[in-house]
Amino acid sequence: QYRNYQRYDNDPEPERFDFDPNTLDKDGWKRLGFSEKQASAMMKYIDKAGPFTKKEDLLRLFAIDSSLYAELEPFVTIDTSLIADSVLQDADPGIPDFIAANSADAKAWNTMGIEWKLSYDICNYRDKLGGFHSKEQLLEVEGMRSTLYDSLYPKLELSGQDIKKINVNDCRASDLRYHPYIGDWDIANQIVNTRDRFGPYQRLNDVRRLPLVSDELFMRIKPYISVE
Repeated sequence: QYRNYQRYDNDPEPERFDFDPNTLDKDGWKRLGFSEKQASAMMKYIDKAGPFTKKEDLLRLFAIDSSLYAELEPFVTIDTSLIADSVLQDADPGIPDFIAANSADAKAWNTMGIEWKLSYDICNYRDKLGGFHSKEQLLEVEGMRSTLYDSLYPKLELSGQDIKKINVNDCRASDLRYHPYIGDWDIANQIVNTRDRFGPYQRLNDVRRLPLVSDELFMRIKPYISVE
């Protein structure tokens, strides 16, 4: 990713000045603190994707995450008089009022003002879990800051019907091992081996009684397991 570059001691400090991203040249991007490679990538992106119609469009650039965007946003000015009316009419209407957390794709998360990498990470983590059963689980996603979470919280919509569960009576040990809340072969094997030895689990609490399944672990995995 373009933003992962090393800044050396002799590099100039980033400047802050009013700018229109649609007309800023490569030197201007570099003055803002971006590398030669990043600046070139931004110019190519604008040439290919077309002009930005609102400030939030900057989040579509890999080099700009939400924290950097918050720093740059006060200096961004977009002269819409230079943009064709047809482009403005087709422009994204802005940040939606809500997002379906368990079905939204990375593009939908990005329209909420989240940088692309984090948008993909949210989707990947959610899919590994089997869905979010509580809003607070977003804080478990690497890179999710509390300030960003606070802004998203009132816009998150969850449905318990979207949760994908693992049937402990017919699953493989690997199905359990690779769930983010288990992640341990010993625990996964104990759940499967106990079932194979003594027969199907009748209740979820049967899993709770296993020596390697702590009360804390059971409460975390309970929304994601079933006995039928």
